[in-house]
Amino acid sequence: MTPAKTGGEKMRTCPHFFCVTLAVAAASATSAQSLADGTPYKTIRGIVELLAVTRLELAASGNPLYYKNSDTMPKTLAAAVADECGEQPDQVNEFITKTAVNLNGLTSADDEIAPGEVVAIPFCLRVETDVPVEVKPGDSPSSILIAEYGVSGPKTLDRFYRTNIPAVTSAKIREFTRNLEVGKTVIVPFASEERIFVEDTASEKTLQDIVSSIDNTSTRAQLESVIAETDSAPDSVAFRLDYVPSVTFSGASRDAECRGAEGQTASVFDRELLRARFAAEMEKRKQFFAGQQPESTVVGIIDSGVNKSSDSAFFSDSLFHINFKEWNSANGEDNDGNEHKDDIFGTNFYQNSGIIDPLPKGPEEAHGTKMASLILGGPDLEGDWFGQEGVPPIRLKVINFSSLLPQVRTVDATKLKDAIEYLKGQGVTIVNLSLATSEKLVTLKNSIRDETEILFIVAAGNSKAGMGNDLNLTALFPARYGGRTSGNDHVVTVGAHDLSGALAKFSNFSSEFVDLLAPGCAVRVRSVEADAALENGTSAATAITSFAAGLIRTLGVQDAADIKNRLLVGTDFDLDLKGVAWSSGRLDVVKAISVYHDVVEMEGGAGDLIFGTIDNLHEVYQLCKSPPQDHDPAKLRKVVYDVNGGGAAMIEFWIEVDDKLTRQIGCEQVQGGDASLSVTLTDGHHRDIALAGVREIVLATMKVQN
Repeated sequence: MTPAKTGGEKMRTCPHFFCVTLAVAAASATSAQSLADGTPYKTIRGIVELLAVTRLELAASGNPLYYKNSDTMPKTLAAAVADECGEQPDQVNEFITKTAVNLNGLTSADDEIAPGEVVAIPFCLRVETDVPVEVKPGDSPSSILIAEYGVSGPKTLDRFYRTNIPAVTSAKIREFTRNLEVGKTVIVPFASEERIFVEDTASEKTLQDIVSSIDNTSTRAQLESVIAETDSAPDSVAFRLDYVPSVTFSGASRDAECRGAEGQTASVFDRELLRARFAAEMEKRKQFFAGQQPESTVVGIIDSGVNKSSDSAFFSDSLFHINFKEWNSANGEDNDGNEHKDDIFGTNFYQNSGIIDPLPKGPEEAHGTKMASLILGGPDLEGDWFGQEGVPPIRLKVINFSSLLPQVRTVDATKLKDAIEYLKGQGVTIVNLSLATSEKLVTLKNSIRDETEILFIVAAGNSKAGMGNDLNLTALFPARYGGRTSGNDHVVTVGAHDLSGALAKFSNFSSEFVDLLAPGCAVRVRSVEADAALENGTSAATAITSFAAGLIRTLGVQDAADIKNRLLVGTDFDLDLKGVAWSSGRLDVVKAISVYHDVVEMEGGAGDLIFGTIDNLHEVYQLCKSPPQDHDPAKLRKVVYDVNGGGAAMIEFWIEVDDKLTRQIGCEQVQGGDASLSVTLTDGHHRDIALAGVREIVLATMKVQN
């Protein structure tokens, strides 16, 4: 029998453009072959004779193992390492423990792992001594050793006999073997668990290199005897990250799925209105920052790659944040010392090379390309729509997170920490994540939690068939790191709404963990065929939200928590969405980017918007029967009228204090009356607006003196 585990589960020189074009084209031409080969899985077992140096090399060169705390009480990381790896030489145990601390974003080996949480532990081989084994039909001493240890040489057989026979003689051995009864318990001197070794493609040594470097011929032969190729997936597959899948049905706007008319596509924003509003906000930005020139916001996308080399007409160089240290030396080397070769537009984490184009594997191969087009504004927005002298408001930095290993959609989950650190080093301030896992990976939690200067826009997830899940009841990460109860002010979790504005049937939802909804049905995207296609899913909603967040940052709102708050107050409030998202709202890109102007939205189907500056903020309280006495208008971010439609109409106030946005039912609303709101319009004229016709007010984030 295999040893039982306690408390856990295993679970050249050339012109710039020409040089870059050649490098990317050559990489794309060879990537399909070089990356598709992959690394076959191999089973391997621990042997007693294995020296510390070999154990260290295996730990450094293999993908990590995953350990799930299945106890009802927390346990330390050190205890988890001991459970997973058993007794190791001191220097090996020190290396494994120290590396595990780093892999999981912890501070020390004494940090506790909560019940149900999963930690990554460097690859290790565990050998136990004096293990009781029950004899099965057909067993012999040699077969028992092979089954439990993988080795049955003269030395191990001799040790087996000495362990089980008081006085070893030839006669005693024959008698012992003859009387090896089924159900009898014998003691195996050494037992080791068979584990699947997956080579880290970025490591310096392969498994063959490690085995070949063993000087002792006997030890090398023993290790070679316990290594075999296998088609089985490693336990780590159970803890992988998946891309949030696209949702496919017979018609992208089919009524049953998207509640749309035949041929209808999502209305993400009014193109001309957005163009005009962005230009007006940029003018105010100049005033606010005393003429300082804006820089493009760099948005990182961790996904399945971007189809740049074959769709350069859309994904032009100007839309990417270029690493000029590699641009000038596209020679297949790591010229800037960041462990990634030729990472001009980004990198892939399968080989740490600058191949950002999709790898030829899996149904989500086109996923990253489609999402990237939405982050840039969609397939119908030309690269120069912003009119800022050829400087795009958003530039991409791409991480291709795909793996070509069998049965694994993404590279190892622990690489997300490295991916985020890479993006941070490349100037990224917003990261688009359409990844999902149901496991409580400590490395995932801490990778996101610790980077508070980066705004993470994450997908709520969706069901390919049937209804989406309530994240209050169904655990999905990193989706659960957003919302109001997670404590992460720098994470925005996005669900999808359909063509009618209601929650899309397939979208996950939560009043606690989902922040807002965005278009996710029949959304026009750029496909891998270099034309427009329709996409459904929360991934599309997430990418659209990243686009809005990027514009907000380019306009001058730089703090991650402030950008999140701006996205929230810029939503279209809908009481019918009360139970599906914290904001009860749908993303409105135009309202969200109006950071220098107050926005008054009037009642009516079109939701007419009036932009300007409210002359006296105290006027927003005029429809209150009993105005709140403790409100500071300077902290007011949004006012929503006619809330609680079935009963007495109420007014809701959104207040921001110390970066925390709260929603408060402020007062009962007076119906009718002639109260009005005085607004200085963007053209300098004044207008009195009847409050009885106002739906909601969104107040400017950045105040500019007129």
